[in-house]
Amino acid sequence: MKRITIFSLLFLLSVSLLAQKPNEVAKLTAEDDKFFEAQMPYLQQWMDEHNFGTVLKTDRLVTNLDDNSLRVYLKLNYQTSDSAVVAYGQLKSKFETMNTQSLEKTVFYKIAQLMEIPARQLSIEIGDKEECRKIKLSFIADSVQVGDERCKAVSQDIQIRNISLKKPFVPTSNVKKVARNRKPNEADLQKAKEEEITFQRSLLKKIAEESEKYFKSREGKFTYMGIRDGALQFEVSDIKKEIMRDGGGMFAMYEMMTFNVSCIQEQGEYKIKFTIDAKKGASFPWKPRVSAFTPIDADTNGKYQMEMYAYIYGAYIEKWLSK
Repeated sequence: MKRITIFSLLFLLSVSLLAQKPNEVAKLTAEDDKFFEAQMPYLQQWMDEHNFGTVLKTDRLVTNLDDNSLRVYLKLNYQTSDSAVVAYGQLKSKFETMNTQSLEKTVFYKIAQLMEIPARQLSIEIGDKEECRKIKLSFIADSVQVGDERCKAVSQDIQIRNISLKKPFVPTSNVKKVARNRKPNEADLQKAKEEEITFQRSLLKKIAEESEKYFKSREGKFTYMGIRDGALQFEVSDIKKEIMRDGGGMFAMYEMMTFNVSCIQEQGEYKIKFTIDAKKGASFPWKPRVSAFTPIDADTNGKYQMEMYAYIYGAYIEKWLSK
């Protein structure tokens, strides 16, 4: 029997899940530019709370109305390029030791969610004060692409995280087809890998189907964005008292939530990891960059409510997958 464990990684990751259809281009205006500027303090707050803030600082943004694109600039908070490279490398290594998604993808998706803009219309540049290190992030072919430019060699040594190589997992059904007097060949391992991916995707599709049923029963708007970068992504909007369940009555705030759910396999055990990010506001229906929603986790009570909701949603996933 395959074992499945569920984890909640609240606040560490956000995704760009918008009301627009996946291929739709959002028409940007001067009012959108003002909205983008208003999100920059929230971005810095998020980076500070997750220990990025000592290394990364918000710098500026540029909204191009001609091609409907937004570029956000972050700066490495060090005086020299060498020290900036070392600090960023250490931050990236530490973060990726504890998380399944890269530091760059995490930052990119968080900014896309805060700015309420389709990922393909966003680009990010991380640079140092000497302008000798530039990390460029963009969204191409349903995936975050990372470019790294340096204008000179780095003198310090950077510690690289050791990556242990584990023996590939071969399902029992596949092992029976392999003669006992030989080791699994490349074709056997490839087939086993494909079976693992198929099984993991079936779990994510099950979660998507059940989530859609649940949120629609709560009169929320469910928007499925697909499985991108190996994770299920969807958005729920126009819903009340899902996270902020206490008080408000008929005047309770509307909520807009983004979900990222992934399935990984470690030593024969499957783990479901999910992240939630959310905003709240008074407008109905929610419209990207117009409704002026603010992050729920911007204050202590909001953080507590989201932590409690993570347990609730995790319990739902356990129930759905046990059917």
